[in-house]
Amino acid sequence: QNSMKKLNSVLPYVAPPEEEEGAKQLLEGLDKWDFDIWALREATNGREMEVAGWAIFNYWNLPSKFGIETGVLKCFLKFVQGQYLPNHFHNATHATDVLQTTHYVLATAGFSKHLSDIEILAILFAAAIHDVGHDGFNNNYHKLAITERAVTYNDQSIQENFHLSTTFSSMQANDTINIFKNLTRNQFLEVRGMVITMVLGTDMTKHFQHVSEFKTIAKEKTPITTEHDWGQHTLDVMGYVLHACDISGQCKKEKLAMKWAEELFEEFFQQGDTEKTAHMTVSNLCDREGTDKASSQIGFINVIVLPLWTVMADVFPAC
Repeated sequence: QNSMKKLNSVLPYVAPPEEEEGAKQLLEGLDKWDFDIWALREATNGREMEVAGWAIFNYWNLPSKFGIETGVLKCFLKFVQGQYLPNHFHNATHATDVLQTTHYVLATAGFSKHLSDIEILAILFAAAIHDVGHDGFNNNYHKLAITERAVTYNDQSIQENFHLSTTFSSMQANDTINIFKNLTRNQFLEVRGMVITMVLGTDMTKHFQHVSEFKTIAKEKTPITTEHDWGQHTLDVMGYVLHACDISGQCKKEKLAMKWAEELFEEFFQQGDTEKTAHMTVSNLCDREGTDKASSQIGFINVIVLPLWTVMADVFPAC
């Protein structure tokens, strides 16, 4: 692969020298586990998805492999950055963090050895867009409030379906952001199918099922010794990896983990405030007055994060 140093020589937009230099220095660590996405957000004045996406897509030579024009990639990344709302947690910073962590698993932990080029394209694309248009409310809120999103997607993985539909419909309507326009029909259908499966798999209601399946597959396949060893389970594992990266904030160094926890709780509490105003039952962890942050985080780590990342560490020891 190209070195990160080589790729960091150009940002996807014209920037003042001090901004460009600051971003370049940070991007040197883009393939490290504890990459500070908040520092990149500050250094780029809130264009972290554009900058990290540009570096990562080029690291894997995706533009040359799939005919992605330079201007189209820049416009696509700008579009994705702009589609994320200024929520406390589900925002462009989180999406870029998930993209960077996925890149880490591919590049440093070695997952890329078991994937084809088109599978790498699919998982990185899925990471970038997996929360596009998230409005800061969870699926259960939308279901109980009978929102337009809930009605549109029949209460099934409401947000995840919205992220996918928004992205693909926008690309289909606008060639200037359609990075898939030069794929063959079969290539596009393959990528689209993989992305749909992976993003729908980030629905937290599927978490325990996915952990159980991943444990079973990992037990059969560990250790991985040759390329493409996952066989018929490849897409499943891609989905588990994306889901793991989606909840990886509490696996990072303390400063980052604490920041993500505070942002998530504030987003939860804002949902709870809305529910109180609407005389709805306040959702779990969303009561600003009654939620114990510390015990909630310990429970989330022990019950949700640790079991999945234990399997990840078994399969990818660099994790």
